Amino acid sequence: RSDIFAEVDRMIILSSVLTAVLFVVTLIITLVVSTYITRPLNVVADAMHNISRLEFQKAASKGSDSSLKEIRIIQSSFQVMDTALQSFGKYVPMSVVKRIVGDDSFSKDLHVDRKRLTIMFSDIKNFTQLAETLAIDTLLEILAEYLEEMTKLITASDGLICDFIGDGIMAMWNSPVAIADHERVAMRTAVQQQKALQSLNKGWLSRGYISEPLCARIGIHTGDVLVGNIGSHSRMKYGAVGDAVNLASRLEGLNKRYGTLIM
Repeated sequence: RSDIFAEVDRMIILSSVLTAVLFVVTLIITLVVSTYITRPLNVVADAMHNISRLEFQKAASKGSDSSLKEIRIIQSSFQVMDTALQSFGKYVPMSVVKRIVGDDSFSKDLHVDRKRLTIMFSDIKNFTQLAETLAIDTLLEILAEYLEEMTKLITASDGLICDFIGDGIMAMWNSPVAIADHERVAMRTAVQQQKALQSLNKGWLSRGYISEPLCARIGIHTGDVLVGNIGSHSRMKYGAVGDAVNLASRLEGLNKRYGTLIM
C-alpha cells in the first residue's frame, strides 16, 4: 500500500513539474509573440501621434517593418499618409495645415474674420526683362534660390506666405499666428530680405548668372482686413482681402517712382 501512495505522490510531483514547465514555456511564447506583434504597432502608433502634431521628422518609422502582412499594410498606409501630409504642407502654409488638422470645421467652411494685419508685397525689379535673356534652367535656379531664402526669413518671423506671383511674394503677419508687434516684425523681416538678396547677388555674379545685382522692391502696410478661408466651396485658400491689402500692393509699386526699396 505504501508503494501505491509513493507512486501516486511521484505522479503528482511529475504532473506539477510538467505543468509548471508548460506554463513557463507558454508564457515565454506568449511574450515573444506579443512583442513580435506589438513592437511594430507601437512604432506606428508613436509615429501617428507625431504626425497628428505635424512633427514629420519624429514620425519616420525606421526599422519597424513587420513580417506580418496586416501590420505591413498598416505601415504602408501610414507612410503614404505621411508623404501626402508633407507634400500638402509645401502647397499650404504649415500654420494653416495645423489649423486644418486641429479644427475640422476650419477646413470645410468659407469664413473670414476682421483682423488687423501687416501685409507685405515684394517684387524683383526688371525680372521680366531678365527672364527673356537667361536660359530657363539658370532662371529657375535664381528664382528658386531667391524664393527659398525669402521664405525662410518670412516663416522664421511667424509670417504667412499667401502667394507666389512669379517672382513676387505676398505675405502677412498676425494671422493665423498672433504677433503682438507684427508691424515691427514685418519691417525687420523686410530689411533682412534686402540683406539676404545682397548675399545672393554675390553668388549669382560669381557664377556669371547675372551681369548686375538684382533689386527687390517691398511694400508694407498695416490695417484692418478680412482674413480666413476665401474662394469657393469646391476650392478655397487662406488669405486676406481689403483696402489694406490693396494699399500694400500699391506701395510696392510706388518704390519704382521714388527710387526706394522698402515703403
